[in-house]
Amino acid sequence: MVWHITLLGKISATREGKTLSRFESSRAIALLARLALFPNRTHPREELVELLWPEVEPEIGRRRLRHILGTLRQPLEQGLPPGSVLIADRLSIRINPEAIATDVAAFERTRDRALYTGELLPGFYDDWIVEERHRLEALAEKLAQPSSGEARADREERGAGLSLPPYLTAFFGREPEREAIAEQLTRSRLVTLIGLGGTGKTRLSVEVLREQASRYDKVAFIPLAECATAEQVPGRLRAALGLPATSRDPLAQVCWYLSDSRTLLVLDNFEQLTDSGGGELVEQLLAKLPELTVLVTSRRTLGIAGERLYPLESLPEADALALFLDRVQATRPGFHLTDGNRADVLAVCQGLEGIPLALELAAARIRAFTPAEMHRELDKRFEWLARTGLKGDKEDRHRSLSAALEWSWRLLPVAQQRFLANLALFVAPFTAAEAAVVTGYPDARERLEALEADSLIQSATNDSGEQQNETRHRLLETVREFARARLEEESAARERFRAAYLAHPTRDENTVMAWEYALTDTQGDDAHAFATLTDADWAGRLGVGRTRSFLERTLDLPCTDAVRRLRTAYELAACVAREPDRKRAMALMVEAVAPLEELGGEVLAEGLRLQATVGQYEVPQTVTIALLDRCLSLTQDAIRRADALRLKACQYLWTEDFEAAAPLFDEVETLYPPGVRGQRLLLDNRAHLARRREQWEECLRLNRLAAAQALAAGDSELARNCDANLPTTLTHLGRWEESLVEARRCVAAEEANGDRFQLLGVLWNMCYPFLQVGEAERATKLQAALAVIWERDVRALTDEDIAELNEFRAELAEALGESAFAQLWSEGETLTLKEALALAQTTR
Repeated sequence: MVWHITLLGKISATREGKTLSRFESSRAIALLARLALFPNRTHPREELVELLWPEVEPEIGRRRLRHILGTLRQPLEQGLPPGSVLIADRLSIRINPEAIATDVAAFERTRDRALYTGELLPGFYDDWIVEERHRLEALAEKLAQPSSGEARADREERGAGLSLPPYLTAFFGREPEREAIAEQLTRSRLVTLIGLGGTGKTRLSVEVLREQASRYDKVAFIPLAECATAEQVPGRLRAALGLPATSRDPLAQVCWYLSDSRTLLVLDNFEQLTDSGGGELVEQLLAKLPELTVLVTSRRTLGIAGERLYPLESLPEADALALFLDRVQATRPGFHLTDGNRADVLAVCQGLEGIPLALELAAARIRAFTPAEMHRELDKRFEWLARTGLKGDKEDRHRSLSAALEWSWRLLPVAQQRFLANLALFVAPFTAAEAAVVTGYPDARERLEALEADSLIQSATNDSGEQQNETRHRLLETVREFARARLEEESAARERFRAAYLAHPTRDENTVMAWEYALTDTQGDDAHAFATLTDADWAGRLGVGRTRSFLERTLDLPCTDAVRRLRTAYELAACVAREPDRKRAMALMVEAVAPLEELGGEVLAEGLRLQATVGQYEVPQTVTIALLDRCLSLTQDAIRRADALRLKACQYLWTEDFEAAAPLFDEVETLYPPGVRGQRLLLDNRAHLARRREQWEECLRLNRLAAAQALAAGDSELARNCDANLPTTLTHLGRWEESLVEARRCVAAEEANGDRFQLLGVLWNMCYPFLQVGEAERATKLQAALAVIWERDVRALTDEDIAELNEFRAELAEALGESAFAQLWSEGETLTLKEALALAQTTR
């Protein structure tokens, strides 16, 4: 027996003579209604929280959702196996469609006006409930005019029956898109739903048509995928509208039939018709029929006046996950998201970029591939993302991910195919100017505009969703891989790519990929040039491990410039020292400097200075000072002398010989020309001197001054380094709240810059201030998370780190009590970096 849920006119649930009419709260009723009205959907918990409690903090909403779920489960599943009515996991909730029946579903299925016994959920005014209420009211009003018999006869006579593709699967997400398209249809008579093949344009158009049908006298869905030219469209229109095939011109016949009716037509799969006059045909229809509205689905724009575009993007992560799980469970009913498979499932959904077709194809292969295998095989997606079995060839364009893209590829002229293939070298957003250099096409801007009109590239946006000052473009990884396999003359294209980013390096993955191409193509001089780019800050951008790999591969290649090769060795040594493996770092520099002894002069002087820079934390200060003194004896270059003297003064700081350090800093100041980076580094060093003397106010002043000058000079790396010291200085001053404010600012900057090493350092230094402002719980969870993340992503904790951490753990346990501390620490160890960032950045 199922629960019969009444939502029209009153709220109740009845099963085997037992009726529930009183629920704990209005939110419990709203939750039950949401699940019952959409029984074939898996509802992400975040979505339900936003619907039920839009004004509260997410964590509070999640707790409330857990509570009311329990209050519903108890009466609905009393005497039944757990999960037989309400099915929930950590990410989502759904209702068992076989366990319920609703009066709303019966009314919509039968179109029997007598079943409409009152408004939906009376007394509730949530936006989504009001929208559903108005939709059902409109349907009831339509059924009441005229009498059902007359209406049925009229519909049969005029051929107005609504025939839609018979989908057997649930529809997920797209609520914002459905609302936006519906709103656009009220303001424009031609809306083109445009997007890459496989993004779900057809399915969305069907849902929109179903929802909007009651607003029109006549509606029709016209599939056009099998039409090769625009001349075939009028005949297809006539057939879809149920008109008899006669000798009369089908376009004239369609126009006569629709002349006195408010009509909505969906023209599906229109892209192949645009070059044969499809846009002009739609223009004719709209001109002849003032009451006509057209919704087109296409991979290409029609390019006619009055067209309003709605670009359809991929599914957001939560909806992509829900879709994937639903389709997997259709094949493997016992499959559920678990701690063991969650990471791989999420990686697959992210790697397939939320493209519905790709997700469905992947889910259909669940009997052959585990989520872990899918994750590992993402770079070979075109080999296994295909329909199999007897029905594999029925939908030719959608039988595989490759076939879906091949359809769009064939619509491009040859030159445009070649242009797109060259764009596949980019792995990050790029400008038209960059595209022109890399592809060799001077008209790149116009070609990019055409590719965007064909849904094959997108305009990139910043984090706020706004376009940059200079338009940047990007390819989905799926499109990039497809086009890359069709790249001809790749060697020449990669050479152009390397040259472009050596001349104008960027702080994104395109410059990293150019370096990778130099390594793969064994172009030593180019590889060393990338390794030693000024202000590249590779370790901050790529992480120590990845940077070390790049530098080691670079150092294996020859270089005709001895100084550049030396600097590559220095960059590698500095990277190794951060892991920290300072002995290995020093050995690298000794090995790199040895061949320079024969050259002597300024080249050797530079090598000695760099060797001293790397060794300053490993070898005794006397050894470092000796190297610097030898450097000073060889060089006449003012800046090199200043750099060596400044570094020598820093050695005295470590021995606490402050009286020797201060006059050297004064001498250095006279050697640096105004505005050079050394002047700004000197300010930072003076702040360090104040720190060593525990002159915290002076340290703070110099820190801020150095950061301001670095920022004014565009020296973002030094500015961030200076800023990163501010929270610690404020902590020593006991200014806990200020320390946290500065730390949050630093965290935002390091997130934007991508310096994972420094980001984790700033987060680590926030834990103690949190304890001091009375947030011991937050301090505990954050410190636990960072201890795990640091060891996993950066390096093993040193003995000094462990001693400091154990001391802090003891303080936290004393503040919280051993039991609470242990529980919070355990919870913190499971946090991801994203969750740790959210924990640190949330203000209270």
